[in-house]
Amino acid sequence: MDRPKCPGQDQRYWKPEDIYDITCPYCKSPIEFWKDEPVRVCSKCRKEVRNPKIDLGCAKWCKYARECLGVLADQTNTVGSVCDRIVAGLRNLLVDQPDRLDRAMQRLAVAEKSIAGQSESLLIVKAVLLLADIDVEQARQVLLAAAIPGDEINQVCGIIHALQAGETQTSPEFQTVQTVLKSA
Repeated sequence: MDRPKCPGQDQRYWKPEDIYDITCPYCKSPIEFWKDEPVRVCSKCRKEVRNPKIDLGCAKWCKYARECLGVLADQTNTVGSVCDRIVAGLRNLLVDQPDRLDRAMQRLAVAEKSIAGQSESLLIVKAVLLLADIDVEQARQVLLAAAIPGDEINQVCGIIHALQAGETQTSPEFQTVQTVLKSA
C-alpha cells in the first residue's frame, strides 16, 4: 500500500514554473533546475552551480522535515536537503557514468515508495542506496561534502562495506537496504 507523500514535496502539485533554466555563471550554458534542487553540475563546463531560486516549501519550517527529506533545519547555512546534496555529489563523481547514476536513482525511488514511515533512519538507508556501488572512501568523501555528521557517515560507510564484502549486519537500516536491493 502506497503511503501518501507530504503535499509540500509531492511533485504532482508542482506547476510548470517549478522547473526552470538558469544560465551557468561560468560558461553561459543553460542548466535545468527543479525548484527543490540545491546544486547541479553544468553539463558543459562541469562546474557545480547553486540554484538561485531554490524553494524547499514546507521543509523550511516543518518539524518532520528531517525524517521526510533529511533537511538539516537546525543548520541555517545549509541549503537543500541532505539527500539532494548526496545526489549532487554522486552526480559529480559519476558524471561520465550515467548508467551507474541511473541505477542509484532507481534504488532511491524504490526506497521512497517502500520505506516511508519505518522507524530506522531514512537518511542512512537513502544514503546507502545512493552510494552502494561506489568505493567506500569515495562514499565517505561525498558524505563529507554533503555535511553529514560523522556518526552517520560511519554508519553509512559500514553498511556499504558490509554489502560490498558480502557480510551481514543486524541493524534495521542494513535489513531495509537488503530488502530494497532485492526489490530494485
